[in-house]
Amino acid sequence: MIHRITESEFKAALNADRSFAIYASKTGKYANHLASEAWKAEGILPSTYASAEEKQKRLRKIVQHTSTRIATEQVKLSRARRQTMAIFGRAMNRCLERELAQPHNQMPPASYHASANMADAVKAAKWVAHVSGSMDLQHCPITEQDIETAIRHIAANRQMFTAATLTYIRKKTYYGPSPSMASRAAAKLKHLRARLRRGSPRFTPADLDNMVLRTEAYVTFPNSAVRWAEPEHAFPGTISGQYFLYNFVFPQAQTLLSQVPAARAPGQRGPSVLNLACFVLGAFIATHPFKDGNGRTARVLYAGTLLAHGHPFVAPAFAFEQRLHGLRSTLDAADFHPTDHFDFLDNFEASLMRS
Repeated sequence: MIHRITESEFKAALNADRSFAIYASKTGKYANHLASEAWKAEGILPSTYASAEEKQKRLRKIVQHTSTRIATEQVKLSRARRQTMAIFGRAMNRCLERELAQPHNQMPPASYHASANMADAVKAAKWVAHVSGSMDLQHCPITEQDIETAIRHIAANRQMFTAATLTYIRKKTYYGPSPSMASRAAAKLKHLRARLRRGSPRFTPADLDNMVLRTEAYVTFPNSAVRWAEPEHAFPGTISGQYFLYNFVFPQAQTLLSQVPAARAPGQRGPSVLNLACFVLGAFIATHPFKDGNGRTARVLYAGTLLAHGHPFVAPAFAFEQRLHGLRSTLDAADFHPTDHFDFLDNFEASLMRS
């Protein structure tokens, strides 16, 4: 009897694979991480084999499966690089700023329950909460106050493009605190929001027909959670995505930041803060470095970048976002936050969170 395949045997065979060699030459240590996760993904293998030939046949099959995965990762990384470079070029030429200046590319404050006289951080938090549909799920501990605090914090520190900043943003706006009684009650209230006319004078039983109740529970995944690139998705897997984010997107963002003048003279060329923020938003979502919560993290980075440099907050329309990152949405209309709801529910929820 021949003993089982070991992880070291698998990695030795994988190192001889051409696709893995190309991937490793580009990603370095991330390739070792990918190999370890690919081994874990194979699950439980037979403990013994009838012959050495049978063992080698199974080993070749495992390596071939991993090689196919790596080839898919390479394709998605190339796509993310092309998309990011396209956004970078438009940012350098100030095209994004001109596009976002058009009214149809902006989301008016009233559409995300804000007003023009609110502070920029408050408006930004309301926009992030409105666009992030998962915050409407049951037992979501994240509040608009958490998002506002995160935006103000990273804007004050002005160190947006680091792993430490991402860790802070996700801890504050994705994982959140342990839910208290008040936040649990507020979460329950989210399921009473109705798609009704704002300022409706009276609640009637007929209005129940317009209510959209979301019964899914809010779940989170660790930052280290692995998602593999899939043919039906345009973005790479999480391991490749984090490599690309820290070694390509963030350095490109720093390059843009270095060319943003402290005070722009009339007719001066070069990117503005708004172009930098749009680049970060589009490139981050196109990269999808985490298994979940990528959109919310990217939007907090976008808002923090604007506020850190004293630029007024501008909420991009969803269609503008899609053109930036180039990903197709798989959400149905019912998955988006309701735009109309009862004012008394908002007031009650706010009083709960203050208590």
